[in-house]
Amino acid sequence: MTLEIRSAVRSHVHLARGPMTRVKSQCFIINTCLTPGVLVSKTFMNKPKITKILGSLVIVVGLMFSGWLIGAGGNVNLNPSIDSVAEQVAPKTVSVMFDFGDGTVKTFTDIKFQKEKVNVFEVLSVLSADKKIELAYKDYGGDLGIFIQSINSVPGEGTSDKWWQFWVNNVYSTSGVSSYYLNSGDVIEFKFTKGQ
Repeated sequence: MTLEIRSAVRSHVHLARGPMTRVKSQCFIINTCLTPGVLVSKTFMNKPKITKILGSLVIVVGLMFSGWLIGAGGNVNLNPSIDSVAEQVAPKTVSVMFDFGDGTVKTFTDIKFQKEKVNVFEVLSVLSADKKIELAYKDYGGDLGIFIQSINSVPGEGTSDKWWQFWVNNVYSTSGVSSYYLNSGDVIEFKFTKGQ
């Protein structure tokens, strides 16, 4: 195996003597002859110059990125997936009031849900399970959906001119409980009253 070290200076090639000496060069070219007739070249840059070039490059890229952020007014979302997850995890909060038509009113505030879409029936189901509200209903399926028959045993037997109706944010609902989807902060009011 033969080892030849050359140093390139201004397009002139000078042979260097001894182990890897530098003769005013910017890089070293090491030619290694491993097999007769096959010459392998490796180039090693002068380390201080590489450090300066890489350092300057990092500074320029950093300044460009900072200018981009400032130009965008600081309103740049660098990681949209984290924000998306935060929005999905943020709970919806609703409140419910039951007016039984006899002067009895029950109120439940700050009922939280993690789901993106929550309908009124899901809120009633949670109240039924968590707050021991008795709930009787009939599911007609399809577009008809769920009809509330009684809440805490109201109505009793033989009541035909009144039924449970609901308002959301003081607006009477013309949709059923299983098809009305809520927004965070909505207030649901159920009244046992004559038809509207």
